[in-house]
Amino acid sequence: MRTAFTCALLALAGGVTLGTDYTKERAVKVDSEFSLSREVTEMTMERDGEPVDMPDRGNGKTEQNWHIVQVDTVQERDGKKPSKVKRHYEKVGGEFDMGDNQVELSSPFDATTLELTADGDDVKVEVVEGAKPDHDGALEGHKLGLALDALLPGKEVEKDASWDLDKQQINHALGLDLRKALYPPQQREDTSGGDSGGGGRRRGGFGRGGGMGGIPADADWTGKAHLVSLDEDVDGVKCAKIEIEISAHGDLPEPQMGGGRGRGRMLEPESALPLLASTYSIEAKGEFTFAIEGKRPVKLELEGTMETVTDREMTRQESTMKIHSKTQGKLKLKVDVSEQALEKEAK
Repeated sequence: MRTAFTCALLALAGGVTLGTDYTKERAVKVDSEFSLSREVTEMTMERDGEPVDMPDRGNGKTEQNWHIVQVDTVQERDGKKPSKVKRHYEKVGGEFDMGDNQVELSSPFDATTLELTADGDDVKVEVVEGAKPDHDGALEGHKLGLALDALLPGKEVEKDASWDLDKQQINHALGLDLRKALYPPQQREDTSGGDSGGGGRRRGGFGRGGGMGGIPADADWTGKAHLVSLDEDVDGVKCAKIEIEISAHGDLPEPQMGGGRGRGRMLEPESALPLLASTYSIEAKGEFTFAIEGKRPVKLELEGTMETVTDREMTRQESTMKIHSKTQGKLKLKVDVSEQALEKEAK
């Protein structure tokens, strides 16, 4: 029988396996908040090489927040892996702040309960409580395990070990792969008549729905994880501390038309000109903690920056118009994971 002292010696002498234990009878609550603020920091226009004065359009500052709270309970297992999971979404909401307009984001998944069942390499998804979302892709992409498992090494590692993170792992850990499923596009409300007060809050979507908040859905993510400690104290829980660094760089596609011309689109006059080049750059880093004895994620905190640069050009009747713009922003992700008492099944 191993004593605590023996286990400590083994941990010091060798490696440790960091993996969520799905054999434990417990409910796991995941509280995730993702925010992204952006503003236009450069905007210039030229006609035939000469600068053109642009009307004051403000700084195009926007802030988006997504807040998701889910509770997972493993109901069946295939060895050490979950094969059937009940996932209750306590909250799926957020807001989109455009200065004088605040749009409250809604989701058909708010207050719903899913039953996820392994079906070979796929996952069968059934809505067991609440209204069934019926938009395209609503029940696609859901996975049985916790999203933060994607940041774990998948093998025994020692202190100071490092491992790479790929595009799929980062997208899943950040929750970006489910963003369009949880926040579908919704019809923008008609504000052209009636109350002309301008300010206030509205419920619903905003043109393209929850979207990615300026982060491309197919962003070419790369990253690195570095195990820096095996004895980090987080609220009295002994944890492994893993430093995370991620980045993505690439070209942005031509935006699709539609969704109305709200304030966010009006601040982008270059959208009327053919796209010449548009690039994005995202950098973020932070810490991920994992409970060693509890064998589950505890917390992820990431902060970073993003930048998009767009150049457009059009020639008509021997006159050339060029517009250059730069948008910069900050992103922040905080995920807290905790255990909850299991609900008693009704007899």
